[in-house]
Amino acid sequence: MQIRLTASKIAQVKVPLMAVPVVRFSVADPQLKALDGALDGRLARLARGEGFTGKSGQVMHLTGSGRLGAERLMLLGMGKKAAEEPAAELHAAAARAARWARAKGIRRFAVALPALSGVEQGEAVHWLAEGVRLGAYRYSLKTGDEKPKPPPGRCTLVLALDGQRDRPSITRELRAAVATAQANADGVELARDLVNTPANELGPIVLAERAKELAARRGLEARVLGLREIERRGMKLLAAVARGSKAEPRFVHLTYKPKQGAVRGKLALVGKGVTFDSGGLSLKSAASQPDMKSDMAGAATVLGTMEAASLRQVPWELHGIIPACENMPGGGAYRPGDVFGSLAGKTVEINNTDAEGRLILADALAYARELAPDLVIDFATLTGACVVALGPCTAGLFANDDDWAERMLQAGKRAGEDLWRLPLTGKLRDQLKSDVADLKNIGGRWGGAITAALFLAEFAGKGPWIHLDIAGPAFLDKNRGFEPKGGTGFGVLTMMEFLAS
Repeated sequence: MQIRLTASKIAQVKVPLMAVPVVRFSVADPQLKALDGALDGRLARLARGEGFTGKSGQVMHLTGSGRLGAERLMLLGMGKKAAEEPAAELHAAAARAARWARAKGIRRFAVALPALSGVEQGEAVHWLAEGVRLGAYRYSLKTGDEKPKPPPGRCTLVLALDGQRDRPSITRELRAAVATAQANADGVELARDLVNTPANELGPIVLAERAKELAARRGLEARVLGLREIERRGMKLLAAVARGSKAEPRFVHLTYKPKQGAVRGKLALVGKGVTFDSGGLSLKSAASQPDMKSDMAGAATVLGTMEAASLRQVPWELHGIIPACENMPGGGAYRPGDVFGSLAGKTVEINNTDAEGRLILADALAYARELAPDLVIDFATLTGACVVALGPCTAGLFANDDDWAERMLQAGKRAGEDLWRLPLTGKLRDQLKSDVADLKNIGGRWGGAITAALFLAEFAGKGPWIHLDIAGPAFLDKNRGFEPKGGTGFGVLTMMEFLAS
């Protein structure tokens, strides 16, 4: 989608649809006053009649009646939340406009830039541009009459002249904000597409091919290990999880290096890449399996981040690391009671084959630590326990370094993605003790997200490490804000804010 900037009186913008984000409906607001005046007071009367106050999530439509440049006007409530969570509310308002425009087959629309206290103009432009791009997204394999309408081809962000003493200028910084948002959206959309692709179309081998295509497209270094090399390197846990599937595992290592300027540091990004998780011999219920194509959302976040980072030429050396496999109950499947070694040298007793994500991440984390990065970050749809604790909209953050953890939490807030820090409670470490091996792969009933993180900590090494359990927000059962039903690409925007901080 092309995103343009213009400075104009709001009632004069000629488009099929004009969307106006509203904090509180009042004709004292310069934009609403101008629209109400052009409509001879009809805007205020309709708002009173429909009870539109500008509360978050409220939407009001009316026609321009030939009195506006726009054929249709759409008011989008943001309410008090706009002051508390400006990124999330601007994302959501813009996404609602884009989603509606696409559903109606509207090819051009505009969104007015609201004035929000404490929000710089460039920030508002950035968040609105991301919102319209990501709101227009839809994944579908339908054909014929059921095929979705194409996304709008153009959106204009309007810097309204109403109530302004000086004409706002379209600065280089504002254009850069749009370009940054477009790059971020490219990364998120890549991640969403990967998560939404059915498992029969995206197994571990295809996921590795998609990573190589990304590397070729963006000038990254790519290394992909097959089963033989995985076994030769001693990644016994990854090989064990893959044994029950006819699809061989792959281990992906992408490297991005800035082309110019000083490098701030080296980060290793590790993403869980289970392209389908049946639970293995500890079989999941039938109701739990249909969405398990999404169990590689951590890998998708890594690839989406590498895409956006290369487009923006961020000043960090990034290593994207993905252990990819299927977890299936075939004749060669690993069993409860089996014991395997690992790349780190530690032995692990398998108590539940549905706790496979932490096993493949263990080998990947050990590999990442060998690169001597300043920080290791892993992304994984790891535990249902995290969803029980935090709900479907919030990711759990675990870290062994307070400064890095706080930077990540602040990045999530700026990106409009919800993160909540959970403790690495040492008292639960005893749940992972095994009589025959160094560790068991699961703990007891309580604190499942924590014991999973404690297991990963055993392989993350002594350097700084952050674990993001994205089991809730990575895949939704309905639209929420700017995030669609299905794969959301959660984590890419937070990472881009983190890299820019």
